[in-house]
Amino acid sequence: TPRNFRMEKKFYLDRSIVANIYAGNKDTEVQVRVEGQDWKPMQKVMEPDPYYRRLLDLQESGTTPTDNGLPLGKALTSDHIWTAPIPENMGPGVYIVEVRAKNAYGMDARSSTLLFVDGE
Repeated sequence: TPRNFRMEKKFYLDRSIVANIYAGNKDTEVQVRVEGQDWKPMQKVMEPDPYYRRLLDLQESGTTPTDNGLPLGKALTSDHIWTAPIPENMGPGVYIVEVRAKNAYGMDARSSTLLFVDGE
């Protein structure tokens, strides 16, 4: 839970859903759906892990998630990140986001989380 949600909000201007599929590879099919809508494909991207990047940004801004923390290292490119845009037509509220990942090697994973959309 953020210590100062309003301060941290500036780090969430990218309107994307991100899935970190650790055992994923180029053959992994990753899909997302919001509030029971149709499943949509997610795109594999080569970029630093957004969660780690967020922690690094917070540390650099002086708003660290833990007191007396050690300095974090540079954010490296990850090969297990998939993204999809957050639907544009969402009004304020709390939404269930589901992600599923499959590949020919036996991966069959699912996860869900909540997406909070405010009116600002």
